[in-house]
Amino acid sequence: MVLLSVISNIQANLEPFTRSHKEVLQDSILQPLLTGLILRTDEERIAETSGLEGRVEHAPHFKNLEFLFPETTRNFAQLPLQYKGFCGFSIAVHDRLLLPGNPLVGVLRYKDHFFCFTSKEAAVKFAADPDRYIAHIAEAAKKSPELIQLLELHMQFSTITPYGK
Repeated sequence: MVLLSVISNIQANLEPFTRSHKEVLQDSILQPLLTGLILRTDEERIAETSGLEGRVEHAPHFKNLEFLFPETTRNFAQLPLQYKGFCGFSIAVHDRLLLPGNPLVGVLRYKDHFFCFTSKEAAVKFAADPDRYIAHIAEAAKKSPELIQLLELHMQFSTITPYGK
């Protein structure tokens, strides 16, 4: 009974929000913007990058960086992925866009953290300057504080002093 009450309250509180979005984002407004675009599911996108040609090749310009793969890494599936497995490059470059990464592309180990990406291109660009992208994601989390909880960024913000102190 309590659970039903909680769900009812959530639905009642979300109703004004969904109503305003239905008014602003009508199909007649969205359809012209979507013309010519190919929409893919996360599963389709991940399947496209899962083959050997979608993997990051280790190159000499990746100094002190290592890409991990399932066949060369023990407990690969248990690696604690940064950003809850979302692609750090997409978050930084595409205005906080959360796209699930594909670990089969290669998991970047950097400063004892593990990052996965949506594509080989995203992994290579991130690996070229990881500190820049990590800092950009921290700035994005300041603009959208819900990302701190969602992406488990607590450690990055643990040294920030509240305004009252």
